Amino acid sequence: MRIMNKGLFAIVLVAAACGPIVSQEATSTASSAIIDGTPEAVGVLDLVNDASTDLTVLDIDARLDKRAAVGLLHRRNGPDGIAASSDDELFTSIGEVDDVRWVGPSALGKLKAYAQNHGFVPEGKDLLGTYDGVSFSVDEALATVALANTESETALDDGLALDARAVQSILAARPIATAMQLSTLYFVGASALNKLKNGANVNAPPPSAAMFANDLRDALVNYYAIYGNDIIGSGGNDLQAAQDAVDVNAVSPIADSEDDPEGNDLSTTTVFAHPDPTFPGSDNVWFGAYDKGTGDLLNVYSFN
Repeated sequence: MRIMNKGLFAIVLVAAACGPIVSQEATSTASSAIIDGTPEAVGVLDLVNDASTDLTVLDIDARLDKRAAVGLLHRRNGPDGIAASSDDELFTSIGEVDDVRWVGPSALGKLKAYAQNHGFVPEGKDLLGTYDGVSFSVDEALATVALANTESETALDDGLALDARAVQSILAARPIATAMQLSTLYFVGASALNKLKNGANVNAPPPSAAMFANDLRDALVNYYAIYGNDIIGSGGNDLQAAQDAVDVNAVSPIADSEDDPEGNDLSTTTVFAHPDPTFPGSDNVWFGAYDKGTGDLLNVYSFN
């Protein structure tokens, strides 16, 4: 929903017959400039792992040294040299990118800039990463880390009901940089992450029937853009009539996951149902799934 300590390192240039060699300390400054688990790190990893990222993208568009570009592609594509094949070795950390020969601070800076300018860096409600099975958008991760860094021991222990060992682990690690780092702390697992995430979103409006009614009307716009002619040609409602047929009083919450065609976990997800507004009286049912902790819409879907 994807840690290195920041620090200042000396850059040592050693004269040799083959020319200057940059020490390992120098490359460490590059990896520390982009912290794993941040949106920028996710963006850089998505960029270099994307199968459409080829030599032209890295060498010409992102303006990397060609040797760095070739090295990145060789590492990612594996022995067969083909992207998106079974032997690919995708990058999982900024350190792995930095370890590629000819990749250093300059290359990482260019990768970061290209990723930011071409939509690879997530923001807002975009998925940042999933840690211990708990997904975080960028906004959720920021709020959760802020909570973990600022809440008192009593608030974490009693208010959020975290395991006392998790509380001590969090206090000892402050300041925590990312949700990824938070997830690596001792005794901080899925349960603690969910409690912290939900605690950071206590002001989010809870999912409601009215919320689903509005979201269903919005979802019908895209649905009719694809299937509208077929629906109308088969005697169904046009878009306006379908939206008018959405009635908040007809919305009902799903109490049994077996009644949800997607089988969502109802302990973490609220699911609402509404009779089909496109062909009133049909057996088709529309559903809306929401994250209980954030109130965010996860999906709108239909089932017959």
